[in-house]
Amino acid sequence: MHIIKNVTAYYPHLDQPYKWNDQHGRTMPCSYKENGAEYNLQWFMSGGEAKRLMAAMEVAYEEDKKDGWPKSLNDGEIPFKKQEDKTWLHIAKLEAAYQGELTKPPKHFDSKNNELPENFRLTTGSTINVQVSLHPWSRDGNSGVKLRVRQVQVIQYKPEPVRAAFDVVEDGFTMEDVGGSAFTAVSDDSFGEEPAVVEAPATEAPKKSAKADAFGDDDEEVVAEPKKKVVKKSAPAKAEKDEKLASVLDEWFDD
Repeated sequence: MHIIKNVTAYYPHLDQPYKWNDQHGRTMPCSYKENGAEYNLQWFMSGGEAKRLMAAMEVAYEEDKKDGWPKSLNDGEIPFKKQEDKTWLHIAKLEAAYQGELTKPPKHFDSKNNELPENFRLTTGSTINVQVSLHPWSRDGNSGVKLRVRQVQVIQYKPEPVRAAFDVVEDGFTMEDVGGSAFTAVSDDSFGEEPAVVEAPATEAPKKSAKADAFGDDDEEVVAEPKKKVVKKSAPAKAEKDEKLASVLDEWFDD
């Protein structure tokens, strides 16, 4: 076993079995029973880590070298790919099944060695430590040491970006147009109790004219005049007495 430290994960496929799909032109999830199904992990490592890994691979090859195998590992060539930033890229694979039986997927741990869920999805750009087992091989005059990833410790996790499902629209709206000012949080007070309404002392409101309402003109308030109460005046009591007296006198002097 060998541990490679402080490397950067690159297109890891460790949460479930994967295989290359010619129709889609990329690696895709598959059943562990499919031919070629595997777990795999690529990583970028520093020159120092690459040197230590190369030394471990050479020791493993020398220990397991059989008669007829090439004298040196990879004919003395470095099996890693050097990048422009002077890091080195390599890969470790683990078959999803062996003799028809499901292979245990690599285990993941956080920086405090707490085991992560089996469906944990490692992401590109995460900083990790990787434990690999080394398996020397030779075929048709070629030689090498295959690495199988066994465990991963996540030192720094890089969240997977959310990718939009749409095409880019030229000259369309962007966040830069508003600077974020168009998106303001709703105050919690908006959902609180309504403020108490203090009613003014009751007063008799002026009555509006029905005709004024019919025209819909509220600029001028028309107040109906109060109705006048017509009071009939009764005849003076003295006049009534005079009429009765005259009638009696007429009766008396009728003859």
